[in-house]
Amino acid sequence: MRRGPWLTVVCVLAVVVAGGLITNASIASRAAPVPSTCPGEPPEAPGYSGLPESQLRLVPFSPVHALLCRYNGMNGSAESPAGRLSGTARLAGAKAARLAADTNAAAQLPNLGVVNCPMDDASHLDVYYWDSTQHIRVRYWTSGCETASNGGLVRPSIARSNLVPELEQLIPGHEPGTISGSILQFGGPVAADGTQPTPRPAVGIVAIYRRSDGEQAVSGTPVREVRTAADGTFSCTVDAGKYFVVAESLDGTPIVRPQPITLEAGGSPDIILGVDVP
Repeated sequence: MRRGPWLTVVCVLAVVVAGGLITNASIASRAAPVPSTCPGEPPEAPGYSGLPESQLRLVPFSPVHALLCRYNGMNGSAESPAGRLSGTARLAGAKAARLAADTNAAAQLPNLGVVNCPMDDASHLDVYYWDSTQHIRVRYWTSGCETASNGGLVRPSIARSNLVPELEQLIPGHEPGTISGSILQFGGPVAADGTQPTPRPAVGIVAIYRRSDGEQAVSGTPVREVRTAADGTFSCTVDAGKYFVVAESLDGTPIVRPQPITLEAGGSPDIILGVDVP
């Protein structure tokens, strides 16, 4: 099994103008009208509305409405395949304005150069913001580099914030869950009085791999990896779904049989990864 701490997608951020803004000069000057309901498939046209301020902020006004449309990535199912609408939500008043403000606050450019991203499954959220006179659509990629774009401005650093989990929690059925637990060593020499050794914490790496129905063996690259604390405990947040949880030594060698787990939306299972010691 091969493991890497932040694998696969490498984004090179190299186009900078006007104090660090990344723009696309060929975008359309007008956006399509705000839909009454989320489209079944994400639109290809940019969300840019032609507002001059959109060169400065992802949401260049304080909206009074927001329509959230969540689309599956490669982690879709037969019932809800990749590229199809998988959940919607609506916000109004202060809630819509707060999400826009959080988006603008999270949009801070990192240092330019090569950025290593985790696995990108192409899942994303389209959010339509509007008031009585203005509207704009912002697309948030919820995996990989977790960038956001309004069609005229790209911000590649929302992964630094808590914005993606905040967005996911607004879509019913898509709240992320938290897998927690610990790696413990069991067994070892029996004491002279016959007492069995008590379980001891073990430091290691916990890797989370996606699992398909009927899959018996771990494959691919992990969606999350976390090093345990000194007491062997760990905790990581991932989307709801089916996974293998694998405990590895610090050099990447598996030390526990992969444990299958189904994580419900908003769930927080606690598991023990036991290492048998002769």
